[in-house]
Amino acid sequence: MAPQDGATCETVQTLAEQHLRNVRAKLADLMRIETALAELVAQCGSRPVNCCPVVESLARVY
Repeated sequence: MAPQDGATCETVQTLAEQHLRNVRAKLADLMRIETALAELVAQCGSRPVNCCPVVESLARVY
């Protein structure tokens, strides 16, 4: 990021803090998705082939 006229360290810090909040929110979303997917994958071996938990979960969403 190249300095712009009138930009201060405080301005850059504010922008960086906002980006950090956004990244942390995305990471939290990804962790929730990872947990849900891991639970579905763990169920895959315990059901008959015609009752796939991943497919059933997607069918409820769409």
